[in-house]
Amino acid sequence: MSGGDSPEEKEMNLSDAIETFRLRRKLQREKPHIWRIPSVNVGMIQNYKVGSRSLRLAVARHLLQSDEGEEDIAYDQLSDSRVKELDKKYSGFYALDSVRQQFPEMFLFTFVRHPLSRLHSCYVNKLVDAKRYGVKNQFKNWGVDYNTSFDEFVRMVADTPDGASDRHFRSQSWFVSVDGKLVADYIGKLESFKQDWQVLADRFGFPELPHKNKSSKSKVHFSEHYSKEIYELAVERYRQDIELLGYEDEV
Repeated sequence: MSGGDSPEEKEMNLSDAIETFRLRRKLQREKPHIWRIPSVNVGMIQNYKVGSRSLRLAVARHLLQSDEGEEDIAYDQLSDSRVKELDKKYSGFYALDSVRQQFPEMFLFTFVRHPLSRLHSCYVNKLVDAKRYGVKNQFKNWGVDYNTSFDEFVRMVADTPDGASDRHFRSQSWFVSVDGKLVADYIGKLESFKQDWQVLADRFGFPELPHKNKSSKSKVHFSEHYSKEIYELAVERYRQDIELLGYEDEV
């Protein structure tokens, strides 16, 4: 007959409880992440699963060229550690309802993506690829493991409000709006990434985006990964994103 949890099991349960508590506290304190580019008085609101790495590299390169005096810096010279140094120096976490008071003249931009495309990309990257490459399960505290199906993942996301969501599946409107009103002056879309970035590059002198290696990932349209039930569930979960960010005609 079992006498209850072993000391090792109790210690593991306590460790999990502490980790969950810390995560919830962190989520409650989270604010949008904004990169500042002083030379042109521009700020980039960091979104996730929306060409994030390419955007960080482009902004980092511009900062080095225009604000740090390294005019000849190339993308292949930008290490992850260098980008992190710039992140610490030129970015911060700001409440959107006060960012205009802190930086009244700053031009704010961000990039967004079809919410259902972003959600499927999140699942593939953070669970399917993480399992394949032995990367830590980032969503363990939401009851998700490497074998969670996409349908199960969507149901979890649908049941999780933005205030308790990881940034990778939190609504994009959380990052770019206050009380249903957009804060950014310019919103580009991943679906027209190069063209929309070029608008900013022409106006502010930003460098071209880094060239990415051709992907071997499936070119199947994201909607093919959704059953009718799960598609409708995801649409309802991201209703505000769809309406606010201009994707009504694509659902």
